[in-house]
Amino acid sequence: MKRNLSAALSLIIVLAALALAATSCSGGSDPDTQVKQTTDAQIAETEETTTAPELVIVPQDFGGMDFTFFGVETHGKDWVVNTYSEALAESENGDPINDALFRRTIEIEEAFNIVIKAVGVERTKVGGEALKVILAGDNAYQAINLQGYSAKTVLNSYNSLYNLYDIDTIDLSHSWWDKNSIDSFTVGGKLFNVVGDMNIRSFFSSTGFMFSKQMIEDYNLESPFKLIDDGVWTIDKLIEQCEAVTHDVNGDGHVGYEDTAGLFGEAISLLWGLNAFGEQIVTNVNGTPEITLNNERVVTGIEKYVTLLRSNTHSIWAADVPKSFSGENIFRTKMLPMLMENRLLYYSGTLVGTLDLRSMESDFGIIPKPKFDESQDGYYSSTHPQYLSFTTIPVTNPDPEGTGTILEAMHFLSQKYVFPAIYDTTIINKVIRDEETGRMLDIIRFNRVYDIGYIFDWGGASSFITAFSNNNNTNFASSYASVEPKIQAAIDSYLEIYSE
Repeated sequence: MKRNLSAALSLIIVLAALALAATSCSGGSDPDTQVKQTTDAQIAETEETTTAPELVIVPQDFGGMDFTFFGVETHGKDWVVNTYSEALAESENGDPINDALFRRTIEIEEAFNIVIKAVGVERTKVGGEALKVILAGDNAYQAINLQGYSAKTVLNSYNSLYNLYDIDTIDLSHSWWDKNSIDSFTVGGKLFNVVGDMNIRSFFSSTGFMFSKQMIEDYNLESPFKLIDDGVWTIDKLIEQCEAVTHDVNGDGHVGYEDTAGLFGEAISLLWGLNAFGEQIVTNVNGTPEITLNNERVVTGIEKYVTLLRSNTHSIWAADVPKSFSGENIFRTKMLPMLMENRLLYYSGTLVGTLDLRSMESDFGIIPKPKFDESQDGYYSSTHPQYLSFTTIPVTNPDPEGTGTILEAMHFLSQKYVFPAIYDTTIINKVIRDEETGRMLDIIRFNRVYDIGYIFDWGGASSFITAFSNNNNTNFASSYASVEPKIQAAIDSYLEIYSE
């Protein structure tokens, strides 16, 4: 049964867009292993061109088939973002994002004579449940939007997903496919997962700092916007500002959610900080994963971030929030309110929280995480695997070319309708309150880092890096010596299997 749409189907849409380029490198390690930085000029050029029409959607008749996406469930338990499905909207309700999803749903269904459906589970179960279906040879899902830490379950399972380069109906040069993700996940000439504009949770998985403008003014601190524009927003500057504002209000001898603090963080905040330095656990070097963690910048970064996060003098550590709040999303119920009450200078997290900041009475800003030092050429933004979403096609799908046609159109119309509804209509025009934050969001958006070591979790790489902050440990050398052979062995095994 077709869904109704007031506007007629637009079939002819124009071609344009530049795949994102990246030219410069960060200031550490071997230049071949460094993250690429998108310049302001490239951002401006991309913004100007991606608004032009780019694709002619040629109607095809798929016989009224159900086209089912598998991914994360939608719910209203915590963040506003989680109320939206990446796959579809059932009806219009006046919400710009929902209505853009609905418009895309109708146009795709009409163009291809399909009925779009979505099946979702809790994000920690997406990978495991998807793999069960694939291994059973079941064509229950035509596409899988892998999400969360569980994605590694499928990504590391041989012959579970189609190589997207083998599907002629998908053109990865188009601007709705994230070039940074393509560069990161293309290993040995094969690409099984990619981030595109349909993967709206991947945009919100980008990390940065939300900060209180009121506290910047009250404590006479330098504007983070100016620090960034001047190229001097560094880890040392972050520590300096956190020290300046922290106050033990209740006098219990440590900084907690009842006090005023410089920073809130969690275990993975360390990885985000290192990625912001242009460092990764494992980097894709010309199609080959290489361990790139063992260098002085990482050692120094671990020392500074772990000390800041775990000192109990300037930062609130997530695990220290009382156990009485167990079961709550303390990030939303305790920490974000601290920011909104101007008792927390920097909230370290993903852009997931942005839509919830609409109710903040005083002004706030959003910025990328700091550089290692002033010599680093640019700012980078890590992506949080818990919210990161990938487009994949399971090998159980008997018509990958047809699916490719539909996915290409889905991602294109996401760029045309959905992403502007999220980025321009909602975040830029309804949430943020200054032009500077808009510029900062562009920096975050176009310089996302996908740390394949953490995402694939080769050799326990993810728990290795978070263990430093969890255990309040800064002894990198001994810890690395024990884990490096495991990570390398897992990489070698992956390469051996997928080279066939």
